[in-house]
Amino acid sequence: MIKRKRIVKMQRREVDWSNLPEQALSNISQYLFYGHDLSRFRAVCKKWRSSSNPPDRLLNYALPLKIPKHSPVFKSSTHPLFLIGGEFCLVQPLHDSSKSFFVFVEELTPGKLRLLHPITGIPFHNISTSINLFDFQLDYPFYSTNICFANGDQNVFNSNGLSFWSNHPVKTKVLPFLGVDDEADILGSGMESSDEYSENYTGWVGIMVLLLDQGGKLGSLKFNGEWKFVDYGLDILFDDMVYFKGNICAIDRQGRTYLINGPESRVIETISKPLCLIYASDCRKLLMSFDNKLHMIVREIQKFRVFELDEVNHRWERVTLGDSILFISNIRSFMFDAKEFPGCEGKGNCILFPTNSFPCYSSADNDLFKGASRNLEIGVFYLDQDCSQHLSTYPYLSVLFTPPSWLFTDSTSPTCATKKSGGTHIKSNLVPPTFCQNIIDLDLNPMIGNEKGASVEKFQATSPDLIQVLQKLWDKYGNIIEGHAIRSDVLLKCALEELAKMIIILQQNTQKTLNSSQVENLQSTLADLQTLNFRVEWLVPIVAKASKSLQIREKIDTITKLEATRSKLVAELREVEEKILIEQNMIAAYGEIDSPLLILD
Repeated sequence: MIKRKRIVKMQRREVDWSNLPEQALSNISQYLFYGHDLSRFRAVCKKWRSSSNPPDRLLNYALPLKIPKHSPVFKSSTHPLFLIGGEFCLVQPLHDSSKSFFVFVEELTPGKLRLLHPITGIPFHNISTSINLFDFQLDYPFYSTNICFANGDQNVFNSNGLSFWSNHPVKTKVLPFLGVDDEADILGSGMESSDEYSENYTGWVGIMVLLLDQGGKLGSLKFNGEWKFVDYGLDILFDDMVYFKGNICAIDRQGRTYLINGPESRVIETISKPLCLIYASDCRKLLMSFDNKLHMIVREIQKFRVFELDEVNHRWERVTLGDSILFISNIRSFMFDAKEFPGCEGKGNCILFPTNSFPCYSSADNDLFKGASRNLEIGVFYLDQDCSQHLSTYPYLSVLFTPPSWLFTDSTSPTCATKKSGGTHIKSNLVPPTFCQNIIDLDLNPMIGNEKGASVEKFQATSPDLIQVLQKLWDKYGNIIEGHAIRSDVLLKCALEELAKMIIILQQNTQKTLNSSQVENLQSTLADLQTLNFRVEWLVPIVAKASKSLQIREKIDTITKLEATRSKLVAELREVEEKILIEQNMIAAYGEIDSPLLILD
């Protein structure tokens, strides 16, 4: 007997999402790490909008982040140094998904995005000053970080000027790392997306820096200013690094791959053997983490080879890409299924690469890129072919990087501005272009026993921008000039201005960022104020602390320089030992030298 299934018609339950509890809305907004996601969340209704503050950043809400630069490894610059974020973005108009545009966006100034070519890294010009992000479908599949000065200059480290890196647009590669406890929590959770957490988590304590233009040195910079090179015996030169299963993974010239502990700046484990001799040359090798698998890209003069790590046997196995497209940019390597792009289905198994991405082979691409504009210096290599072709050879690929007309007009949305810009920045009209400096407030001592709100008439003649600082001091410490030894109002004004400038210096810096001239100025100004009988006893331990921190930093700088010297000497020693070994082998091959040259019997 066949039982008849009972069909129950389910009535659709209508839910008024605008009536979600305020606590639930608050909890949701805390998990929206990107400004554009938070903007969309707040645009749902009035209640959702009032549940959180508007974002002042479009990408990662923790970036840009000001970081200390007092280590001697940095170039001297008057500009502050920032860790900035960027994303490879696939942009599609809502009304026409076939008109996709692939672009890299970075955010140096909060609320403003700079658009760059995703492969060459060259900025786009003459674009609209305002684009409404609600008019587009945005896909941010890959995130990246970098460091640069406030003026956008990414050449921040002192360079040894290696000739084969002179034309490479990116001299360093940067990966933030978490604290030891945070790494343990993420890795112990078993999350498959641990790489994503490593890239987007805001509990970073520092960055791992690969100094490509110094031959491949690897070091860590903590956000407290501490710099340290990775110590692994003899000098090992690294070619690339990526996140792999929650760890930082780096590869050397021979194809050996290492897991790196960021907080301790040391090698945890070697996870792969070197490549066979035919591929283990001194030419650059690149890494790519995709779908929880680690890939390596190796270039011969004309050809490319792709390998996948066999984690069980710790060796590299040569593979193809199937129907995937591998993109090599100057920032990172990443892969898409060809079906993600209209017209590319079934046309994968290829690599797209920019000029100078493999410096030792740059001359081999001279003919390939001859006559091409800078934005079009992109080659394509199919793994089943013998040589590369220019991007223009494949229209279905070149269209991915052709800027659409709507990018250069203001007619996309009625909310867009009517003004055009010749610059390289665009801004979302959802976020005000306010710049949030990473300023640390001065930790002042408890207020001494003076009357709060004492008369401040004596400094009413000082500069208007300093009056607010002095007023705060009066509110906290009372009448600081009570009993002073100055008769001239002009001299009193100068003394008060110098005091206010001291406070501004202390508020805008930490112990780690004050330079020697600032510390000297603090010490001399404090001595003068004490001579004038100003009540600044609360300021004495703060200036003393600043002076002591400078002394400690100078000792750290000395140690860093000595470590660099030691690394150089170790490398020279290694070279000498290799030469000695070669000579000894040659002697052994010649045989004994104390036997007679000629015997006549």
